[in-house]
Formats: sequence, structure tokens, C-alpha cells
Amino acid sequence: MVITNLTVWTDLSSLRNFTYQTVHRYFLQSRRKWFERVLSRQLVLWWVPAGHVPTLDEGKQALCQLEERGPSARAFTFQDAFDAAGRPLPRESRPVEKNEPK
Repeated sequence: MVITNLTVWTDLSSLRNFTYQTVHRYFLQSRRKWFERVLSRQLVLWWVPAGHVPTLDEGKQALCQLEERGPSARAFTFQDAFDAAGRPLPRESRPVEKNEPK
């Protein structure tokens, strides 16, 4: 079984805060209670124009691009993030939360 989740956020800080600083963190840390471990990537981030609603196919394409080519301005992760203009974010300017689950 697979669960797919597509959400749209205005910035990386808000997404990171939701992911790691709300009750969502409990579910993220407990995911192995409900799901088998997946060895491939499960998360991809990419920027979309304001008002655009991404499709499942766009999500699949971004995830495949990340898997095949690594992080880029078109498909990236929290750890290797890019700004909306496509510039890599230096690690020191990325929002970092203490005790992020691995």
C-alpha cells in the first residue's frame, strides 16, 4: 500500500515547522508502526507558481528527477534546498530545527 501526499506551502520555513514542530512530528517518527521501510526517496520539494495546483504526475516526475539526478532547483530536499529563483541555499541560511528525525 502507498499513501501519496501533495501539499503546497509558501516557504520552506513554514513547511519545516509543520513537519518537525507540530503533532505531525509524532506521526513521522512513528511511521514504521504503520508502514514498511522504503529504501528509495519518499520526499521531494519543488517550487510552483502561485496559484498552481500540482498534480500527482508532477510529483512523480519530481521524485524521479531527484532519484536520477540528485538535488537541483527543479527537485530537492530540506537538506539540499534551493530558493524560488533556483539558487542553492547555503546550509547556514536554511531553516534548521533541533532534533529533526532522521
